[in-house]
Amino acid sequence: MRPNLSFPQKPVAVPARKRPPLNRSCIVASILALACCLRLGLFLVVAPHPDRFSTPDSVAYVTLGRNFAEAFGAGAGELFELGMKRTPGYPLLIHSIYAIVGAAPSVVVLVQIAFGVATVWLTYLAGLRLFDRQAAWLAALALAVDPISIIMTNYLQPEVFFTFVLVAGSLCWWRALRERSLWWSAAAGVGLGASTLIRPIALYLPVVLVSVGLILQESRWPTRLVRSGVFLLAFALPVGGWIARNYALTGVPIFTTVESINLVNYRAAGAMAEEEHISIEEARRRLSETLKGRTREGMNRGEISRLEASLAFETFAQYPWGTVVTFMQGAGRVLVGPGRAELLRLLGAPRPTRIETGLHAVLVGMETVVLGLIMFGAVLGGYRLLRSGRYVELVAVLIFIFYFVAISAGLEAHSRFRAPIMPYFALLAGCAVASRRGA
Repeated sequence: MRPNLSFPQKPVAVPARKRPPLNRSCIVASILALACCLRLGLFLVVAPHPDRFSTPDSVAYVTLGRNFAEAFGAGAGELFELGMKRTPGYPLLIHSIYAIVGAAPSVVVLVQIAFGVATVWLTYLAGLRLFDRQAAWLAALALAVDPISIIMTNYLQPEVFFTFVLVAGSLCWWRALRERSLWWSAAAGVGLGASTLIRPIALYLPVVLVSVGLILQESRWPTRLVRSGVFLLAFALPVGGWIARNYALTGVPIFTTVESINLVNYRAAGAMAEEEHISIEEARRRLSETLKGRTREGMNRGEISRLEASLAFETFAQYPWGTVVTFMQGAGRVLVGPGRAELLRLLGAPRPTRIETGLHAVLVGMETVVLGLIMFGAVLGGYRLLRSGRYVELVAVLIFIFYFVAISAGLEAHSRFRAPIMPYFALLAGCAVASRRGA
């Protein structure tokens, strides 16, 4: 029999009962303040050089933001082609900010910092929902100090905005499972559907969530099916609306052209280059020639996108080993890449892929250590949940990690793709340390 190690109960004065909630609020506020300071600190370093906020992809997003109506309201032209490639969520955020304060990239970054801090708070709420208060604190702390989450707030990229909406939708989905609520199911569907308009990478997530949710729910099958149907219907509102818009303009029910472009130029080309032992440029040239042979004059971008996707999957079938190898390489970059290039580019390094100063070496070393601690904690947290039989909570978190790693891994994968799944790693890491303390 396990001995009782608790202290004897003593009468407690009324004022003492009010202290724990205050202390809890102070802890959460301190974690949020830390998250804000780390992100603002990097911003203050980068702000005197606003060109560092931009990446090659940022140019497209800013162009769409400045010309939002022309890009997403027209039916032809270069802006329309660009709007077919990029979904409207992040350009709309830029457009809204520019409409209020003018063309100020630094203001967009400040808004992203606010979203980043809010994501830390949402992670705390998720920890409360899935685990306990101590795990929630530690999860929020892990995300507050996560290097890639700090770095990406200072880029004109959609990752931070997307992560905020994704975690909000995930929290609704977890509540729907726990409370068996149709309202939370609808909220989860709308939230996750909206996230696809920021980054289309979440487009197939509902298929996975519904499959897992049907198993995890503890109710009769008709009730499970109804809740899943509500979730899918709510998800289809923003997603289906955008597909219908593109179908009306191109005649092809397509969500975005960027998916097929990446499939051909990165995934398929990478698989071919791996097995044929040729350069990626040569693989892209061969695939481009094949695509030209299948393209008819007068085809619009949507029709070409459909041909690109078909060619990519044919290439995967032809080069299965190359597909597997490049997938594993991409998964490795997503999971363990410290974000060195992303950080050094913000700091103005002439060659961001190389460490050339002692300060850069120290910062990259700190990145690696913090990331290693979080990932080790996540593995330990998963093990402890498995050992304690908390399978529902474990699967509810892991499903997001597995999905985004699987969908992101490829030749184009980089550490910045890890930003949207760091809240889930943080949740597992927080659970690991909390469980150890409570053991």
